[in-house]
Amino acid sequence: MTVEALPKKTFKYNCKDCGYGTNRKWSFDYHNNRKNPCKPKENESTSHASEIFVNNCQHAIRKCHENVNISESGSVDDVDNVNNVVVVENNSKKKFTCEKCGKGFASRQSKSFHKKKCSAVAPLESNLKTENERLQEENKKLQTALTEKTINGNQVINIYNDNSTNTNTTNNNIINYNNFDSPNFDHITKEMIGEMYLKADRELPRMIGNAVRKIYKGLPENDTIRFKYGNQAGFAEVRQDDETRILPVSDVLETVLSQTTTLCGRELRKCCGPDMIPGPNVVNHAEELSVLHWGFVPETHAKRQGYFKFVKSALL
Repeated sequence: MTVEALPKKTFKYNCKDCGYGTNRKWSFDYHNNRKNPCKPKENESTSHASEIFVNNCQHAIRKCHENVNISESGSVDDVDNVNNVVVVENNSKKKFTCEKCGKGFASRQSKSFHKKKCSAVAPLESNLKTENERLQEENKKLQTALTEKTINGNQVINIYNDNSTNTNTTNNNIINYNNFDSPNFDHITKEMIGEMYLKADRELPRMIGNAVRKIYKGLPENDTIRFKYGNQAGFAEVRQDDETRILPVSDVLETVLSQTTTLCGRELRKCCGPDMIPGPNVVNHAEELSVLHWGFVPETHAKRQGYFKFVKSALL
């Protein structure tokens, strides 16, 4: 039965504009006296409007089928035309999908329970696992090549005794650390001492600081002095008698100053002459350095302490 075939109910009071009808006079008066008057009734019938709505829905569904690839999860499963009514059902059973195997589930709990037992491997996890295995294989090859190179005689070991324990580290040079009171001077030449003397403007404190840095920081095997801080401030960790010791900073600075001034005085004396470093002050400075390294001379003790800050600054 269509809308037009339904019998129309008669009312006592009817609105001529919009077709509103009622048997209550007060309701009809309220309808006529509203602030916003009623609108005229449309000419189109209810059945015609229903047909337009149904046609529009059918057209939208056809467009959806033409342009959208229907997947397993959340797709349109069924479209029925019953009494000009379009029925669209969503696949609720496939709302939650397993990332590993692609299986759909109606609830999150079911999906979570399934994932605990799912043996499939997700594509991303599989790629990461393959890449990790490849990197591990390359790492093993590099370690094997390094071991073969070491066995063939190219192994290099740094040896530093710390409390009678040898620490071995692979490096590019064999380093046998020297005692701090007997450093290696082979890399220091008289030309270097003369250049340090001139660059310091013939000032011995600055020259001594530069010489200490060249001696103890220029060669890794001479770099065996570490100053302590905090509760151990005033002490230094040094290598002496082929073992690690803790000595007062003043004793360490005295020893380093003696070693440095002995070398500088000897080499600076070789630079004296008209064809090298001119001036009589060179000879006097060379003699002063030669006497300065004598730590047991009381007359030079106060002067020696004036050099300590330059020595310590060079060792830091």
